[in-house]
Amino acid sequence: MATSAAKLSEIIDVLAEEYDFDSKNAISFLASKGILPKKLIPSPPATPKKVSLFASKQAKEFAEENGINTEGIVGSGVGGKLTLSDVKAYMTPPPKKSKLNASPHAVKFALENEIKLDGRAGSGNDDKILLDDVKRWLSESSQSSDDDE
Repeated sequence: MATSAAKLSEIIDVLAEEYDFDSKNAISFLASKGILPKKLIPSPPATPKKVSLFASKQAKEFAEENGINTEGIVGSGVGGKLTLSDVKAYMTPPPKKSKLNASPHAVKFALENEIKLDGRAGSGNDDKILLDDVKRWLSESSQSSDDDE
């Protein structure tokens, strides 16, 4: 009989309360014995990126000339050294999204049916154009062309 991870977690919590021990320690102990499902085993904390305390002469000069605070910039050089390219990359804005925010299926269907998607907003997250949107527009355009006759 399989027991869900949620049920096992509930059982551990009840036992921890009844016998006055920390359920997190119990989970760690049982995980070390290999008798818990992976869902219950806590993942290790993410290792923070090393922030550079050292910068190349070029990087320092460039940062000063451009009024850039280098604190918090992660260096990619040897030993985490901040390089000129690190500072320039920090200055460069992330690439803009494509002008067309549409699912691949919507784009394919639109091309096949000669429907222009530029300037349209869809019903998906962030106005993403979905296949259903394109089908609706096709239906609406065919109805309006029928009305014109």
